[in-house]
Amino acid sequence: MQLRILIFFVYFFGYCYFPSIAQLRFERIGNQQGLSQSTVLKMFQDKKGFIWFATRDGLNKYDGYSFTIYRHVFNDSNSISSSNISAITEDIDDNLWIGTVDGGVNKLDKKSGKFIHFLQADDKSDIGKISVSSIIATKDNKIWVSTYRYGLLGFDNKRKTVKWRKVESGPITTNDVSQIIQDRKGNILMGGHFGEITQFSPNNTIKSFRLENNLNPKKNQISGFFEDPKGNILVGTRGNGIYKIDLITRKISEVFYNSKQIDRDNLIMSLAYDQEGTLWIGTDSGVILIKKGDLSRLFYCPISPA
Repeated sequence: MQLRILIFFVYFFGYCYFPSIAQLRFERIGNQQGLSQSTVLKMFQDKKGFIWFATRDGLNKYDGYSFTIYRHVFNDSNSISSSNISAITEDIDDNLWIGTVDGGVNKLDKKSGKFIHFLQADDKSDIGKISVSSIIATKDNKIWVSTYRYGLLGFDNKRKTVKWRKVESGPITTNDVSQIIQDRKGNILMGGHFGEITQFSPNNTIKSFRLENNLNPKKNQISGFFEDPKGNILVGTRGNGIYKIDLITRKISEVFYNSKQIDRDNLIMSLAYDQEGTLWIGTDSGVILIKKGDLSRLFYCPISPA
């Protein structure tokens, strides 16, 4: 069943009015509607249309009407390893992969409702208690997991292998990886602190570069990647707004930065395009809409807690 609803942020409630944009109404989905906890770190829609919410207290499955909640159960090896959820994705076999804080990586068999918790990599390294920052399923049926302090993990579903990749040396300069994405050309990008970005090309070449600007470098930490309709990569930061990267020329240009609202508007939480070409930006202060890349048509919908 496909859900015919758009859920962008679960914190908003009320109406927003924009010139030349139809009236928008945000409906709050919170604890009173059955959500297990109000801090939502990630949202993911699976192939069947269900929405999955990663919260600090459980993995939530939403069918448009009610929630099914998955939490860690002490001494139950089939339950999820931690209730503090940080990342969600789905592989080509419809399995759900879940990253946690201090509980490593889990795979959910949606038919049985049982979780597999991965404790060791192939080299016997302990991965059972790592903190996951981001997780993606790639086109070749692999799962890439970015972590805080421990670099990358690669799960090969075909070979049933788990590779550990610490990145202390070589072209990759940090083990603190905050985000990862695969673009439509097959490039894998990972981003970390101080705007560090590493590109893994399909031909196995690795290139690294840094997001450069005249702002506080600590706020250049990558908070999100998103590929726009033209194939450019949008990069959200934790305090310095949004940038666009052309991976061929490596040209980096500013897309959005609000110098009047230094902290909250420029802390980017999520990015998405709608069918009309409007860029939706989730920030720490609310939602910002940019119509077809035109910064003169910038509209705000501030947070209005219920």
